[in-house]
Amino acid sequence: MNSAIRTVFRHLLRRMMDGTLPPGTSLPTETALAGEFGTTRMNVFRALEQLKQHGLVVRRKRAGSAVAPQPDPERIRQLYNESSKVVYALLSRNPRGIHWNRTTLTALAQTLRSAGYELRRLPFPAVPSRRDLQTILDRTTDDGAAALVIFPDTGDEPLLRASIPLLLAAKTPIMLLHRSDELNRLDFASSLVIDHFSDGIRMGTLLRRNGVRKVIALRRPDPKPVWCALRTAGLATGLTGVEGDAVPMEEFFIGTSTPDPLFEAIRRDRGRELFFTALNDEYAAEFLLQARAQGLAAGRDYHLAAFDDNPRYRSLGISTMQVPHRRIGEIFGRMICENAWYRQYPLHLSIRVESRFLQRSSCRKLR
Repeated sequence: MNSAIRTVFRHLLRRMMDGTLPPGTSLPTETALAGEFGTTRMNVFRALEQLKQHGLVVRRKRAGSAVAPQPDPERIRQLYNESSKVVYALLSRNPRGIHWNRTTLTALAQTLRSAGYELRRLPFPAVPSRRDLQTILDRTTDDGAAALVIFPDTGDEPLLRASIPLLLAAKTPIMLLHRSDELNRLDFASSLVIDHFSDGIRMGTLLRRNGVRKVIALRRPDPKPVWCALRTAGLATGLTGVEGDAVPMEEFFIGTSTPDPLFEAIRRDRGRELFFTALNDEYAAEFLLQARAQGLAAGRDYHLAAFDDNPRYRSLGISTMQVPHRRIGEIFGRMICENAWYRQYPLHLSIRVESRFLQRSSCRKLR
């Protein structure tokens, strides 16, 4: 529908929602509405026909138009959101650039723009506060936003977890980049899920396919985070063949000082048998710098790969799994623009995204 038809359509929906047009109320004439909105009777006619098709307006010759006797309030709200051309993105104040970045937001904005939508950006509350989050949700409701897309990062999950009742009650469709498995309930949102288990499988399969004979999985000795456990399990799964034969894998704890015997083993092996897989780039960087102090170079004396593509450590040349930043923005945009997902699956969708391997200098070439 064109902008004039949309304006009339949304105005009447808004009046139905706020109670100024209760069920059974007669509507102004097409001529009166055309004058009110500075448009043509044909545009008003088409807006009313749209409402009639959705069962919200009854039209009779000579009797005029009226709100249906029992309009579906949920359908009114849904149509109001769908007809909006505004989308809000709620952005973490502490982005690390691992799971989403400027490329993600640019891709989202471009995808939305192709269908006539406008992306507006909002920051997470400066101080974690349910009240401030409620203010943001009220703003999206008042603007009739087509969707609220949440991009959290480190430290944002506690607020989201504490605010689940608010998010469940939100009138705006919510989408979430689910990046850490720290939220165990996603009833309030459709989500794109960073799949740590599948990423581990992809890494293990890649190493097995390239003839790696033994894998050393590197992590810290502190309690294993959920994402760490999932990557470890996925790695073991990917290293296992269809016949049940598996490439041996051993977990090794790194810390303030890595035991000399491991460095001696690297000197003896010289990259023939061992392949080191750190469960994130931070662990990889810690190990690489300790090995460098021992005169050992990644890619020459041993081979190392990791997960995350953390921007802080790119200068170290770590081969790593990278989250598909641009694709995440495009998928969110398509979900909103095509919006059939919301009509067909009102309880929300969950889509898993897989990382891709970036070959750098820390290991031999993997295909």
